[in-house]
Amino acid sequence: MTLKVSRAGPVLALLAVTLLSACAQSAREAPPIGFTGPGMGASNARAAGYLNAGDAARARTELQATLASHPRDRVARKLLAQIDTDPEQLLGANKYPYRNRPGETLEGLSERFLGDRLLFYALARYNRIETPGAPLTGKVLLIPTSRPEEVAAAVARAGAPRPAPVASRDSHRAGQLRASALGELSGGAVDRAVNLLRQAQQLDPDNPVIRDDLNRATRIRNTVRHSS
Repeated sequence: MTLKVSRAGPVLALLAVTLLSACAQSAREAPPIGFTGPGMGASNARAAGYLNAGDAARARTELQATLASHPRDRVARKLLAQIDTDPEQLLGANKYPYRNRPGETLEGLSERFLGDRLLFYALARYNRIETPGAPLTGKVLLIPTSRPEEVAAAVARAGAPRPAPVASRDSHRAGQLRASALGELSGGAVDRAVNLLRQAQQLDPDNPVIRDDLNRATRIRNTVRHSS
């Protein structure tokens, strides 16, 4: 009996370490909770959570997947614009200092001063804050003086989809790119397939077959990434 226990001990210890590592990994990858409200949806809420944790790469993946299937999603466009656009372009160059009070957050300050709580990430970048959800106690923040309606207009312009110029459209070349993408997808090169399909969509943006292929390839890529 003693021999059996001594052999089982290392196995149980290894199993415990494995489970703890898995839990720690899940904790690192899980986005913060708390972003709910009209128009959010599960994917947008995850993206906002990732942004709040300072993980723009994961947020971008979520938002691009949402926009691939719902190009007019306002929340997704608004959040993505804050990643891709210079914050001064969105919020304006004129600013004034504000000392943060205990308990205040960037989300609350964005709603108070900018008229929209979802502009928290732009306000964080405006103040060079890498992790918007981190405590702000005692920080002196720079608050843009632009009016909420001006900020909303700037965000809408930055987040608006940019259609391909008519002169650059080429349905024949788009078909070639689609065929190459499907070959890459069948060979397991999902990222390359997504990139090729995006190029094809730019050349033939009204093609529903290319759009459906891109949506499918994007879903496969997201599934692979989340399971890895």
